[in-house]
Amino acid sequence: MTADVILRWQQTRARMSMWWWLAVETVLPPAVSRRVGPAATVRREYLALLRAAQQAGVRTGGGQVVVVDLDDTLVHDVPAARLAVSLTLAGLGLPADAMSTSIVLEHAQQVWSAHPHRRTGALTYVSSWEALWLPAEAGLPEPVAASLSGHDERVWSVALTALRADARLAPEAAASFRRIRAGLLRPLPGVREFLGALREAGHVMWLATNGLATHQYRKIDAAGLRGYFDAIFVSEVVGAPKSDPVFAAALAAALDAAQRRVCMVVGDSAVHDLGLAAHGGWPAVHLCTATPCPDRASAGEVVHTSTLDLALDYCRCPRPAVSLVPGERGTTR
Repeated sequence: MTADVILRWQQTRARMSMWWWLAVETVLPPAVSRRVGPAATVRREYLALLRAAQQAGVRTGGGQVVVVDLDDTLVHDVPAARLAVSLTLAGLGLPADAMSTSIVLEHAQQVWSAHPHRRTGALTYVSSWEALWLPAEAGLPEPVAASLSGHDERVWSVALTALRADARLAPEAAASFRRIRAGLLRPLPGVREFLGALREAGHVMWLATNGLATHQYRKIDAAGLRGYFDAIFVSEVVGAPKSDPVFAAALAAALDAAQRRVCMVVGDSAVHDLGLAAHGGWPAVHLCTATPCPDRASAGEVVHTSTLDLALDYCRCPRPAVSLVPGERGTTR
């Protein structure tokens, strides 16, 4: 069985699971259909996807959905991490040039790669630089939470040693980085205008992001962006990264439950955001800010642009005639 066949099956199963469940329960007594046969498995899978949708805040009603990435699309991620490291080093009276910053981040990656729970559950989707400022209360299992205690100080101790600085400054460096990095949380230029224009056009916006749920929610709130989104999907809650077909299947189930469809996926990652769009069969806008854009007028379902305002030119969502969501502002052509 080819990968494409498997992918199509996963997508079809996510979209059709509710109908299989209802059809089987029409024939079999509920007490039987809930316990035996394929219906039981389908029902469990569908309910699991619906629970993820409910946790994301999905509401029902007609309309087109724009799925938007968070990190390095709406808020700085990698550039903010580098700046926070540089400012932390400067605050300690140490060289804060690009090479010194890279050394710190390289050691952060090395220490994080060797972490005993790096590939455990929610931490699977956390980057090494994000691990330096995770919230203390993240709802993680006790062994995992305990292993994170002091992780940032260990990274800074190793990095400062590599920089031939005093490793005893690690606690100060760790606290300074957390404070500075949190202070850099703000929407990127043009983000509010972009989201406002989509909202004004009557579109529904869902946010899809990789990471630890409590950490991502904190970033969304600190940047003042939660109010723009009708639903938020985080890889920890979904149980898979955006590049995994499971994530697209979860969105597909939520779309069916909400009676909506995706008309555009917007993000900066060719792996995760374009992967999500490909697995779902949805058009995508690749925000290529870290690397030069390919031909912006590329054929197919993906277009490339360097700024969010240009992404509006490629929105393939027809303006909805009337919103079908109770309490949501309706629009007319």
